[in-house]
Amino acid sequence: MRLVLIEWLDAFSIDEWTKIKRLILAPDCGKSLCSTVGWLAYDGDDFKTVVSSTGHNDGSGSMIIPSCSIKRIRDLHVA
Repeated sequence: MRLVLIEWLDAFSIDEWTKIKRLILAPDCGKSLCSTVGWLAYDGDDFKTVVSSTGHNDGSGSMIIPSCSIKRIRDLHVA
């Protein structure tokens, strides 16, 4: 498996009462750039599965990221 850094956009919510007009005028509202590092266990057209740790039970801590949300994937190399 490849060790990768995936940068992806996630949904964003506001925990306070906000006027709709303010939300419409805020171009970055609703975007949250996230980073995930792990082993690329599945590399499909619709989604990618990243496993952050592996062990005797063959993996845990997985993250499934829709491909349409991914901005960039970089390979990482273990020294």
